[in-house]
Amino acid sequence: EGPISSLWRLNLTVCRTMGEDTDSVMWECISTTGKGPGSISHHSSYMVDDSNVIIYGGVSCDENANVVFKLNLDRNIWTRIAFKKSDTILPRDDHAIAIREDGGFMVFGGFVQGSRCNETLSFECEGANADLDGDHVKCDENAVKPLIRASMSAACCNNKLWVFGGQDDDNNKLCDLWCYDMAKCAWSQIKCNQGDYWPCPRSGHSAVTWNSKMYIFGGIYELTKELNDLVCYDFASMKFSGNDDQGAVCSGQIPGEI
Repeated sequence: EGPISSLWRLNLTVCRTMGEDTDSVMWECISTTGKGPGSISHHSSYMVDDSNVIIYGGVSCDENANVVFKLNLDRNIWTRIAFKKSDTILPRDDHAIAIREDGGFMVFGGFVQGSRCNETLSFECEGANADLDGDHVKCDENAVKPLIRASMSAACCNNKLWVFGGQDDDNNKLCDLWCYDMAKCAWSQIKCNQGDYWPCPRSGHSAVTWNSKMYIFGGIYELTKELNDLVCYDFASMKFSGNDDQGAVCSGQIPGEI
């Protein structure tokens, strides 16, 4: 029970070539050295490059962690990264993290001091030692922005941060899609057009971008129903497509829409 500290690896090359032979796919439990995060949960991670992964935030030993760790995948060594402004950026968990094209990353929402938030953070990697400089992003306080939430997904594409779904302060599952334009420092909500497909509300899902599209996988639809679907958002056509049983043709306001 509680957070765990194990690290596992799956060989994706084998997965791509296995065909129907699922017995050939093996998970490996990896031993590491260095000072890592230890037993942790509700954290977020992203790949810096082919050899390094960053872990930020989460819950460790019943406390929120406000530290950043890097794992070298070639040598399985943990290092702790210097985190500037850690006194002004509060610890958080159940947040979403998204890597930018320039190598930095964005963080949105999650729990801060026990309450859900809609903060947006930007982190920059500095120099060979990969020190991190993080700060709250600029945004007009009176402008529209996503509702407070946790357990949403986030991904970056074309210098924009895309946030989908999550769970609000009333524990409602959401399916709204928001875009933060880093150049304009402004949020906008992607509207649902009459007759278009739109994915069902969810939390605890994941998202990645590839070839100018965002792919969203799984999540929790209801307390007793977990999803196993794959949803795609095309940035060019600004439309969703997917294979989820709960998705529907859009006919009105969607949960979380303003």
